[in-house]
Amino acid sequence: MKRFIIFAIVLVVFSGIGLGSEKDKKSAKAPDASEELSFDVSVVPEKKAKPDVAIDINIDDIKFMTESYPPFNFKSNGRLAGIAVNLIEEMFLKVGSKLTRKDIEMLPWARAYLYITHSTKEQIGLFSMTRSKEREHLFKWVGPLSESRIVLIAPKSKKIVINSIDDINKHRVGVVRDDVGEQLLILKGVKSINLDVVFDLQLNALKLVRNRIDLWACGEIVAKWTLKQNNVNPNDYETVHVLQQGSNYFAFNLATDDQVINKLQKALDELKVDGTHEKILDRYLN
Repeated sequence: MKRFIIFAIVLVVFSGIGLGSEKDKKSAKAPDASEELSFDVSVVPEKKAKPDVAIDINIDDIKFMTESYPPFNFKSNGRLAGIAVNLIEEMFLKVGSKLTRKDIEMLPWARAYLYITHSTKEQIGLFSMTRSKEREHLFKWVGPLSESRIVLIAPKSKKIVINSIDDINKHRVGVVRDDVGEQLLILKGVKSINLDVVFDLQLNALKLVRNRIDLWACGEIVAKWTLKQNNVNPNDYETVHVLQQGSNYFAFNLATDDQVINKLQKALDELKVDGTHEKILDRYLN
């Protein structure tokens, strides 16, 4: 009997130690996954998203090119000059750029035109360029700088009359490679065999004077200016046909940021309002 009583007491004691109360069992329960990963978020600093900051494009990073196309852009005593050159330099000042005319590179038109139309990463400006339907989608534009009539010039003594494309095809026409004059003539159906292609408009002026070409496709203002600068009386020559009535612009490749276009357009507009634009035109044209 004693053995039985002792055995019972021992069993009860060990049962209490092993099982414990229901409350104890709950408190001793292993934490689940969510409890293991939980933490007090109040002590962890919140990570804030960075605000969208508009990037200010530096106009000084733009590569500017031009050609010899007087009186808009040309060299005088080794220094760039002209309507467009004076205007862009004033625009540089307006937008706070450090660029000057010394940073503008002068190239043959065909080379500059090829460069700007094939560059997809570098931001490039080229002037002066006649804005046309065919070029519209190829560039971004700032302007206009001035009106531009692309015409066919001929010696008055030859009494040339142009009423159709067939009439043009009867003559030898001087053009500059990739210039708007060449582009318009080809588009209108003038045969390439009738085009005398050069890389410098000065050569066309000389060829016209020396009767090596019959017609010269060029901007009307530019043609008269160039003849005069070569000591040739522009009154001995006449416009026999108008290829296009348009305007000259600063052209930029499609890689150029719109901020640049907007800033420069705003600067040009301000120059027109304050009279600077008109003064520059008068300086060269009157």
